[in-house]
Amino acid sequence: MYKEDIFKANKDLNEKEIKEGKIILNSKPTILMLSLSPKCNLKCIMCPRPDSDYVLPYEILEKIYYLFPYLELINWTGGEVFLVDYFKKLFLKTSLYPNIHHEITTNGLLIDEEWAEILVNNNVSLTYSIDSVKKETYEYIRNKARYEDLIKSIELINKYKKKYNSKIKLTINVVVMKFNYKELHLFPEFCKKYNFEQLRFEYLRPVINPEQDIFTVRKNPEAIEYLRNIMPYIEDECKRLKIELNSSIRIFLNNNSENLGDHYNFIYNCKLPWKKLLIDAGAMGRITPDCLCPYPLGNIFENTIEEVWNNEVMQLYRKNIINKSSQNWCSSACSVYER
Repeated sequence: MYKEDIFKANKDLNEKEIKEGKIILNSKPTILMLSLSPKCNLKCIMCPRPDSDYVLPYEILEKIYYLFPYLELINWTGGEVFLVDYFKKLFLKTSLYPNIHHEITTNGLLIDEEWAEILVNNNVSLTYSIDSVKKETYEYIRNKARYEDLIKSIELINKYKKKYNSKIKLTINVVVMKFNYKELHLFPEFCKKYNFEQLRFEYLRPVINPEQDIFTVRKNPEAIEYLRNIMPYIEDECKRLKIELNSSIRIFLNNNSENLGDHYNFIYNCKLPWKKLLIDAGAMGRITPDCLCPYPLGNIFENTIEEVWNNEVMQLYRKNIINKSSQNWCSSACSVYER
């Protein structure tokens, strides 16, 4: 079979097995999330990653090569993925498979001319983690970063995007916290100026930095009321400027009963245990369906992908979602934009 036929056959089978509520799958994963290293060039105030230079050995990733013909998406993340010496080699290897769309989450500060040219000429969605468009706020939150370097990186991507008439999709991800919530209204114009197509607002998990939490453990009524009032303006601006807006903070801007309902609707509509695997260097090779899933399926050093894909833990993830009994199984912090 040609690569395209293998990919389509697996995707069709996967969708059929999801629809039928299968617990044990014959289809292969269609989404792979790779955290190659927790190391980073910044020390952001809201980041839970350990201060470590550990990198997954390149050789261990040979275990995943057979998945490439079946994948529709790879999420590349870190730490800062552009710090990993072999990332370019691995990315170019996966880019040989036209069915794979690449989502890269980065602070963007290490993107040089060569990388910019590679990225715009491949099937890539590039997400910049920024958190503020004000220099002072940005540099406080993103400790060790320079705002001027951020703008230089964005302009570099835009230069090559224009040169090659590239369809690369640019996104900004904002972690909303005490220090930046009054600046969210500035993002739509910034997105328009620098050709970002999507804007995402993500809430800060309180275990990361409780002092900056405004939504959960240290609920801040003043901040929540401010956001209730400003979000309609932000939504209107995004519509006017044709910026796609996704926001997980909306579940905190409604009343409590709606929050609870929205949260469990997210979970019960989740299809990730049927589609996705995460290999996490920050947890020394732990494998889970997604970054917030609490129970590991195994470890890339000890297990093959085949062993974890239908093992007892993965079957329980699927079964509990189908039976709507995931309250004590799925993470209480879980909310997503798409499942």
